[in-house]
Amino acid sequence: MSATSHRLKQLTTLIVALSSLVTIAQPSTATVSAAGPSTLGMFVGFDRGDRFTQMERDVGRPLDWIVTMLDSRSASGMRSSAWGQFASTKAYLPKLSSRLDVVVTVPLAFGGGGQTEAQIRANLRDTAAGRWDTDFRAIAEYVKS
Repeated sequence: MSATSHRLKQLTTLIVALSSLVTIAQPSTATVSAAGPSTLGMFVGFDRGDRFTQMERDVGRPLDWIVTMLDSRSASGMRSSAWGQFASTKAYLPKLSSRLDVVVTVPLAFGGGGQTEAQIRANLRDTAAGRWDTDFRAIAEYVKS
């Protein structure tokens, strides 16, 4: 994957993450001091609730937010990773979302490393044309449940 292609994929993931925050943001559970907000959070990774619990023990206080990423290799992988993090019986994120902010990055284009810029553009066109709408709707249902 060229540096430009890699950067494009990073930027599209960031754009979706930011637009998701604007669209579904809930009031923050973070405490605000006279000096301004002081929040602490982390990237947890897929199926790594143990890291979250360990971090809270290490810092001696609850975290205010977490970031998790969905699989970007394919639409089915994205859907599967969302199910695993939000809907499976072992999912820990639903238990935490009532007390902290959860940020979910959602890919706009799919594929692994080594894609050409033309392939990435074609993948983005597929997304814009609605090819993955059913998958994105399923993810929204998992996250809001």
